[in-house]
Amino acid sequence: MELACALGVQSDDLLFDRGSERSRVLAELSDTLDRCTSQQLRILTDIVKAAKISLDKYQQP
Repeated sequence: MELACALGVQSDDLLFDRGSERSRVLAELSDTLDRCTSQQLRILTDIVKAAKISLDKYQQP
């Protein structure tokens, strides 16, 4: 638990191999974004930022 806090990650991320899942998801997202126009990228950036704010606001402690 202390190690997770020191690293700024959740203990489950250390116990289970979620790093590879994260890498896979980021690669998939990158592939999708590579096919977007500049305008689409700006729109998606706004959407993702707004969604992240909402997720943080309503996330259970």
